[in-house]
Amino acid sequence: NYIAYPGTCVPHDDHGDTVVSSDISDNGWTKAAPITYYDSPFPVMIPINYHIGCMGLAPASHEYVDSIPPMPTGGNLDNKRIGIGTTMYYPVEVMGALLSMGDAHTAQGDSELD
Repeated sequence: NYIAYPGTCVPHDDHGDTVVSSDISDNGWTKAAPITYYDSPFPVMIPINYHIGCMGLAPASHEYVDSIPPMPTGGNLDNKRIGIGTTMYYPVEVMGALLSMGDAHTAQGDSELD
């Protein structure tokens, strides 16, 4: 089972030695056109801006946690302003708080778009 969020999953195409499984398309995800891959990168400097994309504490009200929509206790934030030196305050709803963090980024804009 999966939770359908329109526009959040794009099936990739075979590229080079990579053969993509059909797991995504088997669940009904499609795309409008083939993906264009660029194998010759152009010279560019991207500033380093470390941040954790997904962090929070365990909520008391759920049997399972869907991390895509953030909750008061945290979730998928992907906010470039939440990086080194930032203090986050989350309500503690369960004994021990149970901090969870993942989806680390070296550089990214807000969300997955820029």
